[in-house]
Amino acid sequence: MKRSWRIAGGLICPLILFTPVRVAGAEPLTGPILSAADLAALDRENAMWRLADVREEVPVNLKIWQWAGFTPAEVDALRLKLGTIWYVDVERNFGWLSPETIEAIQEIDREFTIRMRAARLQAVTGVKPPGGGVAEDEAKVNRLWRRAVLRVLADDEVAEFRLMNSPAAQEATRLSTGLGLTRIEQRELFQRHRDFALAYGEAAFGARQVTLDRQMAELDYFDAVREMLDADRFAVFLGRAAPEFSAMRQALGPEAGAGAAVDLWRLRQQQDIARRKAGFVSGNADRQMKREAQEKALALLGAPGYARYFEETDARWLRAR
Repeated sequence: MKRSWRIAGGLICPLILFTPVRVAGAEPLTGPILSAADLAALDRENAMWRLADVREEVPVNLKIWQWAGFTPAEVDALRLKLGTIWYVDVERNFGWLSPETIEAIQEIDREFTIRMRAARLQAVTGVKPPGGGVAEDEAKVNRLWRRAVLRVLADDEVAEFRLMNSPAAQEATRLSTGLGLTRIEQRELFQRHRDFALAYGEAAFGARQVTLDRQMAELDYFDAVREMLDADRFAVFLGRAAPEFSAMRQALGPEAGAGAAVDLWRLRQQQDIARRKAGFVSGNADRQMKREAQEKALALLGAPGYARYFEETDARWLRAR
């Protein structure tokens, strides 16, 4: 019999190794055998995780490790892992909730951020919560977190909170980040985005293979958002939502204004929808459609801008067969 060690749940546990005995139908026990240097390094890492304080932010915990005498190399080695465990996304949109309700939700978020860190720390490193309490898993913490938030909301606030923090609202937030939306604009955008998602699903905009109904609905959605925003803000929004518009705007260059670029993109969408509605387009019909599109594009861009764009690969949709 000899004594060695094995890693269990991120912590080092002693393992008594006996001479393997063959048992019919069973595989012999195997496991990593660690050197004395490996054991010492893992023992120090375990000690660092036991010192980590889930109530404090990452910079404070790094200092705790430094003050405890761990080397800069040891601290740097766990810096990224600590940040990953510690980061809990609690960004919220509060809409028209009262200041008192917002403060109550933020207090709940602070409490459950600590509980989520403790759950992750236990799952990743095997370090149990302080005081020997029962460890919670992330799913349980999330369930309790949602219930705690809902308990502080009045009946008429629940629908508002769910709208403002729905998956559709999160996607709309991504598309509109940095655009300086007013509270009224933000709420209208979230409502429109959620209505669209309920009708057509959560799939991203601009996919190549979508139904004609969805393509038409996307164009209606963008028209509605454009009415809310000025041309410059909407061009940024559309560039994030529709990859084809980003490619078109790059091909147009800085000479084309935001409004002209959006109008040209819309013209292209209308032409594509018309083709899909028609089903089959003859050569003559194709040439007629292209001539009409060329005239409208020329009016939008002006002669110099139109000439530059027409030579770009992105302008294939304007060229006759």
